[in-house]
Amino acid sequence: MIEYADYRCPYCARFELETRPQLQDLVDDGTLRIEFRDFVIFGEESHAVAVAVRAAAEQGAEHGLAYQEAVFARSTTGEATLTQDDLVALAEEVGVPDVEAFTAALDDPELAAAVDADTAEARSLGLSSTPTFLVNTAVVQGAESAEHFRGVVAEQLEQAGADG
Repeated sequence: MIEYADYRCPYCARFELETRPQLQDLVDDGTLRIEFRDFVIFGEESHAVAVAVRAAAEQGAEHGLAYQEAVFARSTTGEATLTQDDLVALAEEVGVPDVEAFTAALDDPELAAAVDADTAEARSLGLSSTPTFLVNTAVVQGAESAEHFRGVVAEQLEQAGADG
């Protein structure tokens, strides 16, 4: 499953904080792999947040995941407002080890280009809203329930079995 999301999207936050954990057993048993892709739809502030998550992840995947979760937690009721100072404070809050390196990485053109590439990919696929999920050949738009995702995964497994 490929997930296209904007960190400032409240529906994306709901999926990440509520639904995704309910799918962890499918990830753990190898049935489902979830790949996150940035899809910046709420402007420059969302772009800056996406770069910040990547900057945190450069210091270890666990730091990127903690940062991602903290950002989504701030977006549950609407588009979170996060200044550069907020992004740095958040890095300190979640325990990013080298905050100075994190702060420097906020201006890293390679991280910005990676965010831009994900967004361009989403647009090239005709996507226009977040969250959007590609589960093999199925497209799921919006923050659907875990049960809905489980049904889509089961359908896709069945279809793959019939095709193989």
